[in-house]
Amino acid sequence: MPSPSPAAPSAFLYADHEGAVALVHAYRINGQDEVRFLSVGGAAEVVKAVLSGLRISRTLTLIERTEESDPRRPSRRLVGSLMLAGDSPTRQLIRRLPCGAAHGILYPDPAPTETPQQFSLILPESQRSNAPRLLLRYIDHRTTLPLHASWADWLWRLFDEEAYLEPLEGTGSWIGWDVRWSDATLRDRLSQAIRKRVLTVA
Repeated sequence: MPSPSPAAPSAFLYADHEGAVALVHAYRINGQDEVRFLSVGGAAEVVKAVLSGLRISRTLTLIERTEESDPRRPSRRLVGSLMLAGDSPTRQLIRRLPCGAAHGILYPDPAPTETPQQFSLILPESQRSNAPRLLLRYIDHRTTLPLHASWADWLWRLFDEEAYLEPLEGTGSWIGWDVRWSDATLRDRLSQAIRKRVLTVA
């Protein structure tokens, strides 16, 4: 009977900014490899340096490290880069953990900008069912069109059909979409749906 194969070494993803290296818990990027969300952990000063570095220099290096006992095998591999677009307003939040380390996230600023008909919607995977409700709330803050809370599911289907939702890619237990829409098209679809009594105001 052959002996079992040794288990593959565990691999961990890290973000590196000029020598400050933090463990990556999750990230989300769009189709142009622009980062929309980043969650990292490590020593507090390292987490701050990585997140601030991304906001200032607009780029981070992603590396993969493995727990490897054989010194002849490489334990570090370049994965790629994270880029932050200049027109992507962000916020960062850092919290110290009971163990003494810190957890930090970089996420899109939810406030409307000078381009109100586009934003990024980010939320934990466990809250996926809340995505339509959050989408409606974000759009309601960015348009003068009257939107009713009961229209959330209809609005989500419309945005999906019109390709106004671009799913973000990455790793970790977060999900997200880049959202871009036309107020003129939304107004027309709303008017049609109300006339046909697909949508009603309770």
